[in-house]
Amino acid sequence: EHNYHLCIDPVKNGKIHNSKNDYGKNLMSDWARFDTAPVLRAAAKRDQNVKLSDEFRKLLENDQPFPPDVDSPQPHKITNRLVDREGLQEEGYKAYIESMWSPNVLPGNRQLALSQYTTLGAFVGDYYRINIDGSGSSFPYQDKLYTIQYQTWWNPDIPSVEEVYTRTNRALDWMEGVRDYDIPNTSGSFISFKDASIPTKTYFQQNYERLILAKKNFSRDPFNCFRSRKTII
Repeated sequence: EHNYHLCIDPVKNGKIHNSKNDYGKNLMSDWARFDTAPVLRAAAKRDQNVKLSDEFRKLLENDQPFPPDVDSPQPHKITNRLVDREGLQEEGYKAYIESMWSPNVLPGNRQLALSQYTTLGAFVGDYYRINIDGSGSSFPYQDKLYTIQYQTWWNPDIPSVEEVYTRTNRALDWMEGVRDYDIPNTSGSFISFKDASIPTKTYFQQNYERLILAKKNFSRDPFNCFRSRKTII
C-alpha cells in the first residue's frame, strides 16, 4: 500500500524555492496547469530519441523523478464571475463591496505574505469590437462587461509557517464565501481563472451542450488525451 501526497519542490537559480510544500496542509487545489516533467518523462520512455539534457537522461536511467517546472507559481486560489451587460447597478455594487468584508480577512495577513484581494478586468480587443454579437464564440463573454476576480496568495517559506497555514485556511474560507455570494447582475465565470469548485458548464453557459455535440461529432480523441481541467468531455 502506498500513500501519496502532492509536493511542489521547484528550483530557481539552483536553489530550492518552496521546499517540500505539502499542499494537503493548506487545502490547495491545483491551478489547472500541467507540469511538463511527467509529460517529458513519459515521452522519453516511449521514444529514446527524445532529446534530453544529460542531467535529465541520467535521472530517467536511474528511475528518478524529473524536477518540476522552474516557473511554478506561489500557492494561490482564484475564483471569479462575470458582470452582465446592464452593469452591477446600485444593488450589485453594494453586494460586491459587502462580499469583501469578512471575519476571515484577518489583520496582519500582509505582514505574513498572505494576500487577499479583488480585481476588475474588462473584456477588450478587436474580437469584441468587431464581433459585437459574439457569433462563433464558445464563451459567453460577448454580452459581459468585465470580470470580478477574487484571489488569495500565500508564501509557505516564511518562518511562522504554522500561523500562515491557519490564516490560509481562513482565507480559503473567505474564497468559498465570495464564490457563492449573491451579487445581482453577475453570472458565469471566466475560464482563464479556473476554479475547481465551479461546474464546467458555468464557463460555457448557453454554448455547453453544443460544444459537447461538437466534440462527439468532430473529435478523434477516444482516450481523452487532450484535456485539462474544465475540458469539454
